[in-house]
Amino acid sequence: AGNDPSLPHKYIILISDKTGFTASHVLTAALYQFTALSNRTTTQVFSNIKSWRHIDRIVSLAARIDGFVCFTLTDSELRNKTVARCKEAGLQWVDVLGSMLQDVSAYVGLQPGLIDDGEGRKRKPLSSSYFTRIEAVDFAIRQDDGNLLKNLARADIVLIGISRVQKTPLSMYLAQQFGLKVANLRVSMDVPLPAELFEVEPRRVFVLFAHQDYIFKVRRRRVELVAESAEPGADVADVMKKKLQMSEGYQTSDYADIEYIKRELEYCKQLTRNYSDWRSIDMTGVSVEEMADHHILPYLPRKPSVTEAALEALSCNFCIVKVDNNEIERYEPEPLGGPQAGLLTRSGSRDRLDLLSVGADLGWTSEMAVMYASEGMCSLTGFAKSKIISPNVIELFQDMCGEATDVAAMRQVITALFAGKERTHVVRCYRADNTEFDNEIHVAPVNNAAGQVVLFVVSMREKKMEDSEHTEAPTEMHTVQEQTEGSKERALQAMDRTRRQTFYTIFDATSEKMPLWYASKGFFKMTGYTQDDVLGKGSSFSVW
Repeated sequence: AGNDPSLPHKYIILISDKTGFTASHVLTAALYQFTALSNRTTTQVFSNIKSWRHIDRIVSLAARIDGFVCFTLTDSELRNKTVARCKEAGLQWVDVLGSMLQDVSAYVGLQPGLIDDGEGRKRKPLSSSYFTRIEAVDFAIRQDDGNLLKNLARADIVLIGISRVQKTPLSMYLAQQFGLKVANLRVSMDVPLPAELFEVEPRRVFVLFAHQDYIFKVRRRRVELVAESAEPGADVADVMKKKLQMSEGYQTSDYADIEYIKRELEYCKQLTRNYSDWRSIDMTGVSVEEMADHHILPYLPRKPSVTEAALEALSCNFCIVKVDNNEIERYEPEPLGGPQAGLLTRSGSRDRLDLLSVGADLGWTSEMAVMYASEGMCSLTGFAKSKIISPNVIELFQDMCGEATDVAAMRQVITALFAGKERTHVVRCYRADNTEFDNEIHVAPVNNAAGQVVLFVVSMREKKMEDSEHTEAPTEMHTVQEQTEGSKERALQAMDRTRRQTFYTIFDATSEKMPLWYASKGFFKMTGYTQDDVLGKGSSFSVW
């Protein structure tokens, strides 16, 4: 549909008082939804436009070609005049920033303002992300076309492919826009891949392709330009070899030969078959913005941000038990196969549970109140939050027990609470609608600075039969896309199986800096942080 000559050609004009990247990103995301227009639009960016005279001339140009005007202008007077001029010219327009600036200004009670640079000009304050991007651009320049191979292991992304598949433009875009350190490496049939490439995390390696006809046209034009720039009397073949940085054994006649290009592409495809964790991407007819946003960033392995870790925790099923009495004499719990275990059967009832609970006769459980229950906990058990939050944690366990509940196993859970130990047990439980499920209950004690147990995080998940099943690795060959999608699906399944609701942290909200008291083992495993990274840190560490 993109080559349908019946579709009218459309012109989009972007006006910005800065670089225009914001409007370009928004426009790229919007145009991506209209595949029929992929080859039927022309976009012109006018950046660093500061005066009304220039804006008026640009809008006049747009009126002559019936264009669509997008603008990102921080000056409210220029925005208002631009809107009025577009309406006067009968043009369709969109103010990308105006509405958001007004709404944010109304919310925070402040007027938007920039920093004066001392010469009467305004600029944005330089953030840490700015310097991260500058460092990434410097890295991409130094690592271009296989330079400094010793630094490949430091790269966030490694792009490989034959000549003229947009490795360098994509590297620069990823570095400048996202602050990613990108290295790129040319693939040649007569040059073995460097050993340093195989030290890179395979999921960070992307193999770029393009259609043979596209590469042929680009290379042929490149050869023509090199030949035209050669000094009179110079050996054109030698000039081409230097300009195009050809390796030894590479014939200049091969560079723009369609049959040789086919062999190069087949060689790259064989690489992706041999190294299946490398992701292949077809660059033909795709912009670098689209390639980055839709084909690289979603598949890039990375450590989740603190916000993402918090959102993951919020999706878990857990409650928090507050301990008010720290004078309880705690002791090591008996193992499940201890001398009393034989007295416990699977025919226990809710009445017997209270009698068999360790410490119930001492009244200590009255000092353990459920102070918080997550939405996931309510969804899993079917109980309302008001039902789960109670002055006695034993009531919660009693409500979840029935005829098929193994009282001995439930007793171990309660014993872990009394002993202040971290334990995990699987117990047959009942939801509010009386349906049964195997509940994997995890008890994690939280100590204060004095070493006293002040909280318990009690998390639950439904343990299904497939959790313990393992599938054999597929032996047949799949395409790289199938392998990638399969890996994603397996990763999601693994996350679901291992989501023991242990991805949580506890902060002390009574202290001004909200120091972190506790982070679960699952939290460290998921985020990649260490205890030294987070424990004792204040609210500056976290945003939730």
